[in-house]
Amino acid sequence: MQDDFLRRMRHSAAHVLALAVLRLYPNTKLGIGPATDTGFYYDFLFEKPITTEDLAKIEEEMKKIISQGLVIKRVLKSRKDAIEFYKNWDQPFKLELLEEIKDDPVSFYVLGNDEFIDLCKGPHVDNTAQIGAVKLLNIAGAYWRGDEKRPMLTRIYGTAFPNQEDLENYLKVLELAKKHDHRELNKRLGYYFIDPELIGSGLVVWLPRGAYLKRQLEEFILEKYLKSGHEYVSTPHVAKQELWQTSGHLGHYKDSMFPEMVAKDGNTYYVKPMNCPLHVQIYKRAVKSYRQLPFRVTDIATVYRYEKPGELHGLTRVRGLTQDDGHIFCTREQVESELDALIKLANEVYAVFGFEDMIEADLSFRGSKNQKKYLGDDKLWDTAQKALESALKRNNLKYTIQEGEAAFYGPKIDIHLRDAIGRRWQMATIQLDFNLPERFGLRYIGEDGKEHTPVMIHRALFGSSHRFIGILIEVFGGNLPLWLEYEKVWILPISEKHLDYAKEVQEVLKSFNIDSKIIYKNEPLQGRIREAEELKIPYQLIVGDKEQMSKGVSVRVRGRGNIGLVSLEDFATQVRKEIDSKMVNSIFTQHV
Repeated sequence: MQDDFLRRMRHSAAHVLALAVLRLYPNTKLGIGPATDTGFYYDFLFEKPITTEDLAKIEEEMKKIISQGLVIKRVLKSRKDAIEFYKNWDQPFKLELLEEIKDDPVSFYVLGNDEFIDLCKGPHVDNTAQIGAVKLLNIAGAYWRGDEKRPMLTRIYGTAFPNQEDLENYLKVLELAKKHDHRELNKRLGYYFIDPELIGSGLVVWLPRGAYLKRQLEEFILEKYLKSGHEYVSTPHVAKQELWQTSGHLGHYKDSMFPEMVAKDGNTYYVKPMNCPLHVQIYKRAVKSYRQLPFRVTDIATVYRYEKPGELHGLTRVRGLTQDDGHIFCTREQVESELDALIKLANEVYAVFGFEDMIEADLSFRGSKNQKKYLGDDKLWDTAQKALESALKRNNLKYTIQEGEAAFYGPKIDIHLRDAIGRRWQMATIQLDFNLPERFGLRYIGEDGKEHTPVMIHRALFGSSHRFIGILIEVFGGNLPLWLEYEKVWILPISEKHLDYAKEVQEVLKSFNIDSKIIYKNEPLQGRIREAEELKIPYQLIVGDKEQMSKGVSVRVRGRGNIGLVSLEDFATQVRKEIDSKMVNSIFTQHV
């Protein structure tokens, strides 16, 4: 969590940004300008569009304002005066915000001698001189209030730090993150594509390299679930509206669902945004007694959610996503052990990727505001929230409570990965649900001979294959563990006369079930080595006279260079071991 002063400083920097924009573009309409975890932004409606090139002069104006040491003070206005103020200023977005604020008087913050005044609860620093080093980063489009039917505003992103050194360090991290951006790496490595024109935004088409990676991950996680007592099921992509009405999705989640489809039979169907109501139907046909509990099902299923255009982001925010989705139906007495088992399984899964010491959690509660968006009564929610918090404490998983971020049917644990450069990625979700079993009338006969309602646990340890792949590509910078790589070995004959031996090498690798490609082109060896490095091929085997004579291969390891001559048999044995044991790093690292 960032400290209070840093957040106040960044919030004040957002106001300075707004003042700088108004000095340069006086007729601009103002949206909102909050602090964020990494900086700040402000939304504007300009008379004429600006470009990234304009950020330099806006930033320069910000620095002038900061150097002036303008006092930042809070003032109160009556609702009537506040409305009159923004009407006279012709600021329609601020007027709309005022309509939703019931306070009277209304809080404003002023910079300097009334040069800039903004509707704001604060808090802020005392004057602009307390704002440290600032940098404007980029611009993006953002629909007003996140509604694609509303005006598109220009969002200017920036960051601020107490001093220039901290800012420079952060910018270096941003530059490194840019190099690791899965969307940029995809342009070179070719995992997937998205065609907004003919297929649709947020709908991913997997190319061979990406499809192989996706299949390997899904087979891996499915095996983990089956060994932990889950049963594999498969459900349809669409279901009748009655199912989604009963589940509460149409009442609480409809804005994120694709529009209904009216079929020739007169029934209305929806493409599924989640699998849980369908798994509920499996439970109803399978379970009658407490002796059958816990009942665990798992599914590798694609669901569809209509994410807003401004929220789509490569693989990490899409509209069609494949989930390693599953549900556990159990008694209340079994909840504790089932949650413990899931957290343990999550740790085992993440350890395979080297993430075991990089994990933290958010515990999402219902919160006290906007109660209408949630199903169920207070007692059930309190019970569920305490159960999840107790599980995190028992398993020594550090967590932060997030009020108001629960799913509409129950509280949840979201497990996050904090990578080496400080970025935070959402991974698993584990949700405790007393409400859907009640809505669907789920029952079992208990040991006492009476009917009881089971508890439902929702879980997905990858979250989605799409997002998990995006995270893997970024965390590893495209240098994925060998078992996940579509092209593992390139064989590079030095000249045409070495092609026969290259084929012999390929046959030996094939006998070890290791796929390889012979790359021979009418170009120097160095050009092919350079191409292999560009495409992040894990192993390059150079074969020439020396290698042929010794029945060996000269091995180059991705990103590390040449490690020397290795016997062909030993290379194949070691690589097979690296694949089977799902090693994170090359088994030949010790040779470098």
